[in-house]
Amino acid sequence: MLFLGHIGITVFISSFLYIQPSFAFLAVMLPDFVDKLLLLIGMAPYNRFIAHTIFFGPIVSLIVYAITKKKDLSLATLVVCYLHLLEDAKDFLPLFYPFVKYTFPEAGFGLEFYWFTIATEGLGIFLLAATVLWYKKILKVREKIFSKIIYSKKNKIIKR
Repeated sequence: MLFLGHIGITVFISSFLYIQPSFAFLAVMLPDFVDKLLLLIGMAPYNRFIAHTIFFGPIVSLIVYAITKKKDLSLATLVVCYLHLLEDAKDFLPLFYPFVKYTFPEAGFGLEFYWFTIATEGLGIFLLAATVLWYKKILKVREKIFSKIIYSKKNKIIKR
């Protein structure tokens, strides 16, 4: 998935998860930024390397917590990093590196525009625009959903 796909999908989902969209906008690209930088300086065999593992999110979350002392921001970092992995799941991911040996594909930044890339970029653009244009409506829908969930749980507890 490319830039706009990651950003649009993550910002939209984060709006429903009580994650500040501006934070999600920046944090979702962190795995790509780290791994592409490592590839550029010759320290990675492929453009998905250590930041595309299941261990990167918790490590970055701990760093965010150590710096900010904010649990919600730390948890948001973890969620956004894992959203990035889910969005990249169609292609090769070294999820358990360095504990599992992987044969990495050839390194490179080549862009392939096939149907999946075009579809996810289009979806990302649409969801980003929808989030920006209808953010207050999204928040109202979110509150309705969560208030119903909380209300139904309270009723179940009271009835017993």
